Amino acid sequence: MLGQLDALRSVYSVSQISAERRLELVRSALARLPAEYDWVRGYAYIQLGTILVEVGQANRAIDELTGAIARLSGPSSGLEVRLHQAMLFLLFMSGRLREAEEVATRFVSLAEARRMPVSMAWARGGLGILLFQRGEFERAR
Repeated sequence: MLGQLDALRSVYSVSQISAERRLELVRSALARLPAEYDWVRGYAYIQLGTILVEVGQANRAIDELTGAIARLSGPSSGLEVRLHQAMLFLLFMSGRLREAEEVATRFVSLAEARRMPVSMAWARGGLGILLFQRGEFERAR
């Protein structure tokens, strides 16, 4: 329960506490959350990446998410999908659009394979935005 609370506090207190404190909360959440709490762990990783970008450490954020994906032992019901969602967001914010497209394509496949409709919408939407920005309007549909 404490891990879940730390994950939520790292978001809902954006205007009230420093990025450094939110980073502590999200790291605490990741340390405390049980492995089976895929959705909340994924949410915490999204926050981790966002906070690191906010403090000017985008490359570190991408490295940490890459490491988290690499550490997965076998397919995860939702965590692998959420990590790809976080990675897509970070690469997009960092202007690394080619890499973002690769991650978005993988994100779509993972979300479809696990029958996660909300994640499928985020994945397809993200991929569509990337393709649209490149002028690939037909593929973006």
